[in-house]
Amino acid sequence: MPRRLHHFVPRFYLQRFIDPRAERALVWTYERGKQEPAMRSIDHIAARNNYYTVDLGDGRKYEGIERMFAAVESAAAPIFERLTAGEYQLSSEDREVFSMFLSLGWSRVPRFRTEIEESATFLLNKYNEDLARDPDKFAATVAKFESKSGSHLGDWEEMRQAILEKRFKVVASPELSLKMMALNFEFLAQMIAAMRWSFREADAISPLVTSDSPVVLNNPST
Repeated sequence: MPRRLHHFVPRFYLQRFIDPRAERALVWTYERGKQEPAMRSIDHIAARNNYYTVDLGDGRKYEGIERMFAAVESAAAPIFERLTAGEYQLSSEDREVFSMFLSLGWSRVPRFRTEIEESATFLLNKYNEDLARDPDKFAATVAKFESKSGSHLGDWEEMRQAILEKRFKVVASPELSLKMMALNFEFLAQMIAAMRWSFREADAISPLVTSDSPVVLNNPST
C-alpha cells in the first residue's frame, strides 16, 4: 500500500499561520531539540505516513478513521471561519460539530497515542510478570488461551522464565491507540459541548504560537 500523509493538525488551521512574505504555503516551525526555526510547507508538517490506517491483519488496510475525521473537519471549517471573523453566535448544531472538532484536536495527536500505547504496554507486561510468579496459575492461563485460540505457544515453563527474566516483552499495537482515540473523541466531545464557552480576541499585532496539540483544556477555577 502506498504511503499517505495524514495530518493530525488540519491544513485549514495551519493555513492561518502562513507567512505572508512567502511565495508558497509556508509556515515557521520549530522542532524541540533543533537549533533554529525553519519554514516548511503545510503539506508536510503535523502529519505522518498512514497515521490513521488500521492494519486488518490479512493484507487489507482500513481507512475509515481518516474519512471520518475528514468529514468532521469539513463540517467544522466554515464554523471556524465564522468564529475567526468575529461571529460568535453559534447554534446548538454548530456547537455540537465544533465540539467534535475540538475533541479531535486533543485526542488525535501523537502525544495522546504514545501515552496510550506506553501505558498499555506497561500494564500488559506487569500483568504477565505477576502471573508468571505463580507457575500453576500461569500454566492454567496459557492452557485456557490455547484452548480458545486454537494456537500453541510452545514451552510454558520456558516462556514463564523468559517473562520473569524480562527477555519477553509484550508491546501494545498502534490499533489500540486508534481505538482509544475514537472512544475518547466521542466522550470528550460531549464534555466540551456541555461547557460554557467564551471567545477571546487578540489585537492584530500580537504574535500567536500554536503547537502540534492546538487544544488546551482551561480550568477557570485555578
